[in-house]
Amino acid sequence: MKKLFTLVLACVMSLAAMAEEYTCGLAVVLNGQPSPYDQITISCTKNANGKYDILLPNFYFGGEDGIPVGNIEINDIDATGDDEITEISAKNKDVKVGLFGTMPADIEATLKDNDLQLQLHLVAEDIDVNVALTSTSTQIYGCDFEDWHTATASNGTTTSDEPNGWHSFMSCTGAFASIVDKTPHIFISDDVPAETESTKSVKIVSSSVFGSISANGTITTGRMKADAMSAADPNNCAFLDITKTDEDGNGDLFANNMKGTPASISMWYKFKNGKGNTKPASLRAVITDGTYYQDPADAEYKNVVAVAEDNTNLTATDGEWKYVTIPFDYLSYVENEAEAKAILVTISTCAEPGGGSIDATDVDELYVDEVTLNYPVEPIGLTIFNTEIKDFSADKYEYDLTVNKLPMADDIDFSFDDFCTNEILTYYDAQAKKLFVNLYNEELTEFRTYTFNVTIDTAVKGIASDSVNNTVTGRYNANGQKVGSNAKGLVITRYSDGTAVKSVK
Repeated sequence: MKKLFTLVLACVMSLAAMAEEYTCGLAVVLNGQPSPYDQITISCTKNANGKYDILLPNFYFGGEDGIPVGNIEINDIDATGDDEITEISAKNKDVKVGLFGTMPADIEATLKDNDLQLQLHLVAEDIDVNVALTSTSTQIYGCDFEDWHTATASNGTTTSDEPNGWHSFMSCTGAFASIVDKTPHIFISDDVPAETESTKSVKIVSSSVFGSISANGTITTGRMKADAMSAADPNNCAFLDITKTDEDGNGDLFANNMKGTPASISMWYKFKNGKGNTKPASLRAVITDGTYYQDPADAEYKNVVAVAEDNTNLTATDGEWKYVTIPFDYLSYVENEAEAKAILVTISTCAEPGGGSIDATDVDELYVDEVTLNYPVEPIGLTIFNTEIKDFSADKYEYDLTVNKLPMADDIDFSFDDFCTNEILTYYDAQAKKLFVNLYNEELTEFRTYTFNVTIDTAVKGIASDSVNNTVTGRYNANGQKVGSNAKGLVITRYSDGTAVKSVK
C-alpha cells in the first residue's frame, strides 16, 4: 500500500511539473554586440509550489558562430498572476550557465495566451549578455505556399489542393457550397518570382457558373462561405472565428492566429485578366481579436485592430511578377481597443464580387507568393528620462548625452509614425563611457544600434539642455486618460512645444 501511495504521489508531482515547450525568436547582445536573428525552442515548467523553471538548451553567446555555452537553467522563479497572464521575475538570481557555471541574472517573463516573452540579463567578469525571446506569432501561417493539403468538397468525393493555412471554395461552408465547390479555383504552381527562393506559388483562377455568372477565384486564411445566390451579398464571404473547432484537410483550424502589429503587408503577384474583365485583383487583410469577423462585413464590427487593402492597383502585369506593399490602417480602429490575436487575409482575382470573366476558356489568373507582414525599425523620435533628444534621426546612430545618472532600458522610449512595438536591449561600456541601445522590432528579426557618448554630471537636472529638444508634458491612452511611461497599448505622448506623437507599446 505504501508503494502504491508513493507511485500515485510521484505521478501527481510529475503532472504538476509538466514542461511546456515554446519555439521563440531570439535576440542576443554580447557586450553590446547584437547577434543575427535566430530561433530556439525552450521549456517552461510550472512547479507544484507555483514557481517556474526555464531551460534554454544548447545556448551560444553571440550566435552559433559565437561562444558555446551549453544549457542555461533558471530554477524556482517567482510568479504572480492568474490563468490569463502570468508574470515571472527575479533579480540577481543565480543561474546555471553551462560551461560558465553559475552567473547572477535578472529575469522578466510573461506567459499569456499560450505565448512566452522573456528578457534575461546575465553579468559576470568581462561578460554582459542580454537575451530577448518571444514565441508570439507575427507572420501568416503558410505565407510561402510551399506546403499543401487536400480539400474535399461537400459531396465527399471532389478534391483539390489548398495551401496549408489557406482555403478556397473546395472547403467552403454555407447553403450554396455544393454549387461552388464543384470546380477547383486554386492550383499548385512552380512559376515563382526569380527574386525569391520559392519553389511553389499559388495559382488562383475564376470560373463560370451556369455559363453566365463569374465566380471570382479567392483564397483566404479563414473559411469561405457561400450562403446566397447574389455574388455581392455579404452572406458570400470569408470569415474567421478562433473559437470554432472545425479542421481543414491538414488538421488546422480555419483561422490564422497572428498577434503582431505589422506596419504593412507585402506579396509577389502576377495577374492576367480573362476575357471581358478589365478590373484589378484585390487583397484585404484584417487584424482582429479573433472573435467572429467576415469580409465583406455584414455589420459594424468592434473587434478590428487594423486593415490593409488594395482593390485598385493590382492590375495586369503583362506576364511579369510584381511586388506590392500595402500599409495597415490602425488609427481608424483605435477606439475599438481590440487586441491582435488573428488575421483574415482574402485575395481575389477580381476586386468586384462576380465582376470577373465569365468565359470558361479565358479565365482571370492570379499568381501569388511570399505574403509577408513587415515590422520595420524606423523610429521618428527618442525620449530619455521623459525628455526628447534634440535632432534625433533614425539614420543618425551616435549622440553625445550628459545626464545625472545612467539611463536604463525603461528610461528610454522611441516613438514611431506607425503602430509598431519594439524591444530595447542596452549595454554600458564603463571604460569607454558609451551606452549602446539596441532597438529591435517586435519579432526580433531586425534592429538598429544607437550609441551614446555618456557624461555623468550630478549637477545636471535630468539631461543637459543642449541635448534637449522638448520635455514630455503627459502621456494618454486612446480614451484620453493619463497613463505612465510603462503603459501598454496605444500611447499619445504630448510635448512642451504642443506636438503629440502616437505610439504602441
